[in-house]
Amino acid sequence: MLFNIIVATAPLLLLPGVAALPQSQGSTAATGGDVSYTMYKGDGRDGWPVKDEWLSFDELYVTSYLQFEPTKAHFLPRWDQNKDVIGKNCEETHSEKSNEDKETKAIKEAIEDIAPKYQVPTNYALAVVLQESQGCVRAPTTNTGTPSRGLMQCQGKPSCNDNDPKLVNSGQSPCPQSTIEGMIEEGIKVLASYVKENEDATAHYVAFRRYNSYQVDTSDLSVGLGTRCYCSDVANRLVGWVNDGKNPTTCTLK
Repeated sequence: MLFNIIVATAPLLLLPGVAALPQSQGSTAATGGDVSYTMYKGDGRDGWPVKDEWLSFDELYVTSYLQFEPTKAHFLPRWDQNKDVIGKNCEETHSEKSNEDKETKAIKEAIEDIAPKYQVPTNYALAVVLQESQGCVRAPTTNTGTPSRGLMQCQGKPSCNDNDPKLVNSGQSPCPQSTIEGMIEEGIKVLASYVKENEDATAHYVAFRRYNSYQVDTSDLSVGLGTRCYCSDVANRLVGWVNDGKNPTTCTLK
């Protein structure tokens, strides 16, 4: 056209509104090990993460929130390594002001409220937000023939930055909650047209590819227009990989 790892070796004080985090089966995310990037190739089946390996929405969100403000929850100091990855580096990635706390909170609430209405998994929607905009509410509109706007870089109208991407700090601040909700709903509606929550992981990976490029070769999800590493990237995000420079992508597709 979006968090790293929960450490379970010390007592936790949870963020307001976030449920206790379940231990993920088969995922390094629940054991505290850093998640390195795995390059996934092919059709989204053999060797790709299954849905039981995906982190829950709360695991992804808590990780994201700590990357915005790691001092606001009582996890181990290792979270400090993520503080500049998502939401706090919008100046670098988009030449726009980073999120305010209330804007980040509005993203979470919008996904939790809207995704179930369209039978889209909340963790799946959040991973797309991260892939498309890194959760930066003032991500600029891109236009390669058709404008792609907002947090999920889709063709709907809601946006807090419909200006020329070359402009610096031109986005609306603060970004209104209603606009954040609109951006999330537009993207989720598109996802919902491609896949439903009860479908398997492969169907979701195919939907990622369609979301990114509108074209899908189901024998190889890296073929076609758009970002060739897109499906591999989002699969990695779903199991806890964070593009923080310490565990860089190893996807070599161009």
